[in-house]
Amino acid sequence: MAVLGIMGFVVLLLVNGYGFRIIKSSLNGSNELPNFNQWLEMLKNGAKILIVGIVYLIPIAIFTLIFYEYYFGYTVAGMLVGSPLAILTSIIDHISISFLQSKLFHILTVKDFSLIIVLAYYIIIIPIYYVTIANLANNGGKLRKAFNLGEILEKTRKIGFKKISIFYLIIIPVLVASWLKNLNLVYLIVLTLIVSSYLKIFLSMFVGLIYIDTIQKEI
Repeated sequence: MAVLGIMGFVVLLLVNGYGFRIIKSSLNGSNELPNFNQWLEMLKNGAKILIVGIVYLIPIAIFTLIFYEYYFGYTVAGMLVGSPLAILTSIIDHISISFLQSKLFHILTVKDFSLIIVLAYYIIIIPIYYVTIANLANNGGKLRKAFNLGEILEKTRKIGFKKISIFYLIIIPVLVASWLKNLNLVYLIVLTLIVSSYLKIFLSMFVGLIYIDTIQKEI
């Protein structure tokens, strides 16, 4: 079990590192996928992305632990993969399934105000998080550039809501794949893998392109 856990963690770092490479390639004006090689470099960059994700999720992790421990597990899981989007998708999936099963009332009567805060945090932090990764890639992977909040917020503002809204649209196919739990297991696995893989590639390229477009407008 421990070996599988380590292998899974290494794969996670490689996936994050490759996403980072796609963003960096898009920043350089390339429309083609980069090579999946130089694994050590990808592991290093994947670790940086993981650190960024953990830091961005610390505030909401503390909040959920104190006020809404029901969703603390989702936050911890998201911290382990360094992706706020993964957590938001999981929470929306849980709420929607509960709604279909007429259990939403029970969820909202627990601490509905806290749930609104949790969802609002993820909705706000997702575009900021991806702009942060792009800023990191555009500055030679210097980790300190990922936490220059003033610069990142300014770039997020310049990108604008219309472009940023695409981040939320990609949640839809992920949720659809998740809702198909009653389908044949093999079909579900294949569907999830394909949807997830293409979405990660698309999202990484999109992040790089809208970021470099914003930079070019500043020049």
